[in-house]
Amino acid sequence: GFTIKSDIYSAKQRNFIADYVDNVYRVLYHAAYRDEAYVFNDACTRIKRTTELTPREAVERAINVDSLADMYLLNEVVCDADVYLTSFFMRADFGEGGDRRLTFEAPWDFDSAMGNKNRCADAQGFYAANILFDVDDSFQSINPWLAVLMYEDWFQEIIAEKWTAAYDAGVFSRVLEMIGRDAEQYSDVFARNYDKWDNLVHNEEFAHELSPKAARCSTQQEAAAHLQWWLERRVDFLNAHWHTENRSGVK
Repeated sequence: GFTIKSDIYSAKQRNFIADYVDNVYRVLYHAAYRDEAYVFNDACTRIKRTTELTPREAVERAINVDSLADMYLLNEVVCDADVYLTSFFMRADFGEGGDRRLTFEAPWDFDSAMGNKNRCADAQGFYAANILFDVDDSFQSINPWLAVLMYEDWFQEIIAEKWTAAYDAGVFSRVLEMIGRDAEQYSDVFARNYDKWDNLVHNEEFAHELSPKAARCSTQQEAAAHLQWWLERRVDFLNAHWHTENRSGVK
């Protein structure tokens, strides 16, 4: 299921958008699970099988593959517990000059991420493209967009190249340094914040939603240290899998 966030003026528009999104997913599904290539007609109202393209080429015509790989990596790094159902946005540009591909972007809503919840509290394991319990542990779900291409070797290669480039450029080490630096540099700002919003020490209303380590943080410095601890372990875990130097024989 999905929600359309657009200026809809007619049932015809609504049906076009819904059918388009469904058909994009069908293109991905046929490529990943049946090794078949499907393409849209010129009006983007139907898809048909073709032998003129490879399944990968068909996928690349239907979606912005780079944007999907970026969205996977972001959500895998932070272990966002909300990504299975909401807070996951995509768009398609059908205007003049638009490429009409489904593009994944506008990530947000990370209050349940990065060790805040019991999901991935130890910073280990794979989450973004797996079947897991929801944020309240009441039912199992999965993000189908992140999962559908995950066993395709070519898609994993894109992910590994993106991860390796970011890791080797020092992106994650700079983030870890920034957390400690900001906690120190803006300590007075954090203090004023918690003077007004006393919800770090007195977190009784929502502590049951937090992981044990997150719930025990009583100062901004403790919270920053916990985040550094979690993120460093998370990056180490994922680097062992996604860095190109560590992927010999990985499938």
